[in-house]
Order: sequence, then C-alpha cells, then structure tokens
Amino acid sequence: MQKALLLAITATSLLPQASRAVEIREAARESLFDNVVEELSERYVDEDFREEMLPKFVALYRDRAARAKTVEQQREVVQQFLSNIPSTHMGLFAADSLERIFDELGGVLAPQFGVELIEYDGKFYAFNVLEQGPAEEAGLRRGDRIVTIDGILADESPRLEGRTDDAFLPDPPVHSLSGAEGEKM
Repeated sequence: MQKALLLAITATSLLPQASRAVEIREAARESLFDNVVEELSERYVDEDFREEMLPKFVALYRDRAARAKTVEQQREVVQQFLSNIPSTHMGLFAADSLERIFDELGGVLAPQFGVELIEYDGKFYAFNVLEQGPAEEAGLRRGDRIVTIDGILADESPRLEGRTDDAFLPDPPVHSLSGAEGEKM
C-alpha cells in the first residue's frame, strides 16, 4: 500500500531586490517552431552550421511542428529539433520562466517553492530541493515522487512549467513550478 504525503508549501522570495538585469522582449509569432527557427537563423554563432545543417533540420521537423495541435506538442517537437543543435545551455523557455531566470541572475526577488521536478518514465520526482527552502521545510526530499500538485495530476498541473533542461544533452526533463509570493501549494 502506498502512503500519500500532503505538503503545504508557500512560495517565498529568496533573492535580494535589485534592478532588472535584462529586459525581456515578447513578440507574437505564428508558431513556436517558426520563432525558434528565426532566432537560430539570426543568432546561432556557427555560421557554417547555420547555413548548411540548420535548413536540413528545419525541413526534417517542419511537418511535425505543423501537425502539433497543442502548445505542449509544439514544445516537444521544438525540444526534439533543438536536440540536434550542437550547443550546451540551449533550451526552450516560456516567457515567464525566462523572465524569472533573468530576475534571478539580476538579483531581483523571485517567488519560488524551492524545488524543481525531474520527469523520468512519465513520472515526476523532486530533483533540486533548495536547502531550508519552503519545499524542504514542508518535508519534501530529493527523490520523492510527485503524484499530484494541488490535487491535480502532476503532468496536468498548471503550476508545472515547461522543460528547463539543456536540449542538446540526453538528460531527463527538468521542470520548475510556478507560484506567486505567499501562495500555497
């Protein structure tokens, strides 16, 4: 018989206040895939790869991206596409996730629950549990299986953010959890 553990975790701001280090620009694009292709076409540092290999990978994944019906399906196609780009520290981030990363780098307050989840074989586990953070203080430990979040299956929870792991590396998906200052989970 499995035991269930109910934890109440409150998001707290763990970083000092500072001015925003990076301004996040938001642009409306027709598709997530096209957005990523445009960014790589304009900014990827290896010009030879950009001109010779990138168009081949774009052609390989364009139909899959066009068939994606949901944002999650689009994200999965883009993640597969990005796994072919020879680069470390490349990933696909939702605008709010990216903003939080830049806030953290710039020392701006960032509410968090103090845990990231790793997805393995369709299941979620506590991965990075911040020492003395809200999750740890509520009793969550690295390796604990996360079945539900706020009573909703983990993979369906609106708190579960898109993958934040490196697309090129063969590591399991890492997810953050969204929350606002003082909010309980």
